Amino acid sequence: MINKTLTTVTLNPSIDKTITLESLIKDGLNRVQNIRYDAGGKGINLSVAFKGLGGDTKAVGINYRQNGGMLEDFLKKCNISYDFVLADGRLRENLKIYSSKTENITEINEQGGFVTEKNIKDLIIKVKHEAANSKAIALCGSIPKGVSSDIYKKLLEECNSISVFRILDAEEDMLLSGITSGPDMIKPNLFELCTVTGQKPKSHEKIVKTARDFAMPYGVSYVCVSMGEDGAMLVTKDESFYTKSLKVDVKGTTGAGDSFIAGFVKGLFEEKRTEKLLAYGVAAACDSVEKEGTMLCEEKGFIEKLNKIKVSKID
Repeated sequence: MINKTLTTVTLNPSIDKTITLESLIKDGLNRVQNIRYDAGGKGINLSVAFKGLGGDTKAVGINYRQNGGMLEDFLKKCNISYDFVLADGRLRENLKIYSSKTENITEINEQGGFVTEKNIKDLIIKVKHEAANSKAIALCGSIPKGVSSDIYKKLLEECNSISVFRILDAEEDMLLSGITSGPDMIKPNLFELCTVTGQKPKSHEKIVKTARDFAMPYGVSYVCVSMGEDGAMLVTKDESFYTKSLKVDVKGTTGAGDSFIAGFVKGLFEEKRTEKLLAYGVAAACDSVEKEGTMLCEEKGFIEKLNKIKVSKID
C-alpha cells in the first residue's frame, strides 16, 4: 500500500475565538452576533483542511500542559491523529473579530508560551520519525518564545536523507533560513515574497522571475505565490501558471493559505500536472473562505469550485 500521509508540524498552536459583529466600532460598544472556538495554528489548519478533502494526516509539534487538552480534544473530534511534545505553560489564545457587514476580519494573536531546548530536541527526533512514515511533511507558521528562527532549517536538514516531500510555509527570517535547506515547496504570499527579496514586482512575469531567483538556486521545485483576491501563481524552474480567484461569499480568511496547501498536496498525491496543482490549491482556499470562523474546506465544495477554475500559462 502506497503511503499517502501528510504530516503537519505546528510549533505555535492556538485556540482561536472568533466573534462575529455587524461592524467593528472603534472606541465604542460592540454587540456580538455569534461566537465560536476552534484549534488553530497553520499546521493544525492544514491537517483539518486536508482531512476535509478526504486525506490522511497527522499533526505533530508543540503543545502545552496547562490547557493543551483543548487542542487534543479538537483533533479527536476531527478524527485527526496527533503526537505532540508537551511544554510547560499554556496554549496561546487568539481573538478573531469578523465583520458581517464589511466581510473583514481583525486578528489579535498572542505570542505563545516558552519552549525549552529540551522540548526542541525532543521535537526534532519526533519530526524525523514522522517524516520517515509520511509521503509529505509540512513545516508551518510562527514560532513561540525560546525557539530560534533557524528551527525550520534544522528540521528540514533532518529530513534531507528521507524520501519525503518537504513543504515550508513560513515568513521573514524563518523563510530566509529554511529555504537554504532546499524544501520541495514554499508558499509565500506576494507581500511575504516582496519582504524577503526586497523586490516589488508588478507584472506576472516579474513575479515569476523574482520567485525563481529567490528559490530555485536552493533546489525548490514549486513556489506558490498567493495574491488574495488577485488570484495565485505556481512557479517551477521551467514553467509558471496563473489563475484568478473565484468570486465567493467571503465569511472568513483564516486558514485560506493552509487550505491552498491542502489542495496542492491532494493534487500532488493524485499525481496531477503542475497547472492542476494550482487549481486544486485555489479551489480548496476558495471553499474555506466561504465558511465562518476557522471552519475549512470540504470535498464537496472543493469539487464544485475546481470545475469553475481556469488556469493560464505564463511561460
